[in-house]
Amino acid sequence: MFIKRKAFRKQDNLAVYNGIDLSRFVPDRSLGEDLRKELGVGPDDFVFFNAGRLTAAKDQDNLLRAFSRLPHGQLWIAGEGELRDELSSTVAALGIRERVKLLGARSDMARCYNAADCFVLSSAWEGFGIVLAEAMACGLPVITTDAGGCAEVVQNDFFVVITDVLQRCKFPVAYILTHHRLCHLDILFIIGCRCNKVHFGAADLAD
Repeated sequence: MFIKRKAFRKQDNLAVYNGIDLSRFVPDRSLGEDLRKELGVGPDDFVFFNAGRLTAAKDQDNLLRAFSRLPHGQLWIAGEGELRDELSSTVAALGIRERVKLLGARSDMARCYNAADCFVLSSAWEGFGIVLAEAMACGLPVITTDAGGCAEVVQNDFFVVITDVLQRCKFPVAYILTHHRLCHLDILFIIGCRCNKVHFGAADLAD
């Protein structure tokens, strides 16, 4: 907007992204093994993970309805908020209580990312989407809506779904479910390392 109004020139503009601690958010599946066992998830069970406040902005209701169309898999949602009771009722109404876990507020996010197989961000509106950068730094494939700056974080349109149509995201979901063993490596080396170390590493941004 400021460039369009000629407040300053495009070449004088520099985007400074939110930084994450790349010494904390690292790909290490051993970090999540105990959590999977604690939550009763086997080594071959596929876990989708979402993290954020339980509010209209994060639109976990839409995520639950999309997930209910999958025949298998687990969905973990970390976070607290005013919609917790409503989301719990939606889980029951959709008949997916056995496959969904509302984890509440967590202080061990690196462990959660490493326990999951895919991160899903369902936001209806968003700022930067720092959880995407954290998840990718941990080697997770991601699916996100195009809210706010999320598409810019992911830098791969195949895994970006138009806001409000998350329930139609069968193509990225099917790809990840089919190729998730390779997908961890793809995201780690192609997206996780490149985007996070270059754009989102807190130490580099501080320099």
